[in-house]
Amino acid sequence: MKVFDNSKLLRTTKDFIRSTITGGSFIAGEFKTIAVPLNVYEVETGALVGVVENSSPEVIKAAVDAAQASLQSTWVPWKRQESLYEAASMLDDIQEQVASLIATEGIKTITEARQEVERAIHTLKLSASSIDSHIGESLNLQTSYRGEGRTGYFERQPLGIVGAITPFNDPLNLVAHKIGPALAAGNAVVLKPAEQTPFSALLLVSLLHDAGVPPGRVGVLPGNAKTGQSLVADRRVDVITFTGGQSAGTQVSSESAGRKVLLELGGNNAVVVAGDCRLHEAARACVRGAFSAAGQNCLSVQRVYVQEEVIDRFTFKAVEIAQQMSVDTKFNEASDMGPLVNREKVATLKNQIDNATADGAVVEFGGTSDGPFFAPTIMTSVNEDSDLFCSEVFGPVLLIVPYSDSDTLPRRINEAGQPMQVGIFASDIQLCMRLANEVQAGTVLINESSDFRSDSMPFGSFGRSGIGREGIKYAMQELSAPKSIIFTSSFANHAY
Repeated sequence: MKVFDNSKLLRTTKDFIRSTITGGSFIAGEFKTIAVPLNVYEVETGALVGVVENSSPEVIKAAVDAAQASLQSTWVPWKRQESLYEAASMLDDIQEQVASLIATEGIKTITEARQEVERAIHTLKLSASSIDSHIGESLNLQTSYRGEGRTGYFERQPLGIVGAITPFNDPLNLVAHKIGPALAAGNAVVLKPAEQTPFSALLLVSLLHDAGVPPGRVGVLPGNAKTGQSLVADRRVDVITFTGGQSAGTQVSSESAGRKVLLELGGNNAVVVAGDCRLHEAARACVRGAFSAAGQNCLSVQRVYVQEEVIDRFTFKAVEIAQQMSVDTKFNEASDMGPLVNREKVATLKNQIDNATADGAVVEFGGTSDGPFFAPTIMTSVNEDSDLFCSEVFGPVLLIVPYSDSDTLPRRINEAGQPMQVGIFASDIQLCMRLANEVQAGTVLINESSDFRSDSMPFGSFGRSGIGREGIKYAMQELSAPKSIIFTSSFANHAY
């Protein structure tokens, strides 16, 4: 693990930022001069990437004022559609520059960053196309005597101002997932991006404005945790959508004061590997799912339950694959895994592993760190009551435990930690379907690890993983409400 000289790429990215992002926040259709600076640093070298606004309550009020004013003007669906398609096209034209920006301010390798740009383009296009099907339906009032002589329908109306808070690990596509559906449904959006990765959000919103989104309909407020708290505290914000950790999500929910809250809080994801599957394919998928984005992904594979007859073979294959991974600077095209988000996270993860090994866990591979880098780590004999096993690690750690009785798997999976998604590798379709029905997860994937998401699918889970669903069509439903229109004829029965 070592850091290559990325000074040239950093200079190029800083030039791109200066030429496209000309202020520290984006309010009422324009970049604003920085009043209170917030420095953004590159994780690997500590180099300064740039400076944004540490948005104060006064700046937040201005953004919400602009959003509120924008809702006084009609923005018809076909114009929303045109703007979203145009923004997708504009983003497509600068893919490589944006990928470099994502890699520079965040934790993704350049390869992972390019994939994120492609997904964000698709997310904007999905948001545009989903406007066509964002419709109401006729109401069958004749099923009750009270509906005699009446006919009606409902249409979906936007909720108003959406306050959106996003994390560092997907600084462009998760922003697109908040903004795209909200605008498509007719809302205004005030976004608070992660403190570590504000530039991707500022760039995307400036593109949306240039593509025809009316001034004030979308604003960006960089800042620290206090900025997010102040945004939530503004009672003019009608709905709050938050992606992040459980403790912060709980605080957002408690401060919502009866307003609608959508939470995506991650999860402790599990995979089941039965003895009758193709072990090498299962091992490769689990390793890839555990270590992409250095494990800093809400869908990362964390727990793998392997049928005990094949656990040694599976572990050997998983270690063999992990040994071939390149942990290196994000800017090396050959890198498989980049850094963790900060040194504090490295220390926390190392402490969790040390506590688990003191309790009998075995590190089969990895467990070491070098600056902000952490080696892909595979562990066995982990206590299923330990913090490492039961909490979302959000780092490159894969835990392998045996099972002998598949009947106990749903309980073990559900009780050890709330998964967002569960993967199953098995040839026995009855086993697959039984587990799919009994595990508590938002998605169950057959012959795939937990680390898969299509941007069009309903996305979210139950319990501690959050409230509501993302995925463009489903997010548009969450960010709108039915409004009924009922016609009464002159001969209606008016008995009540």
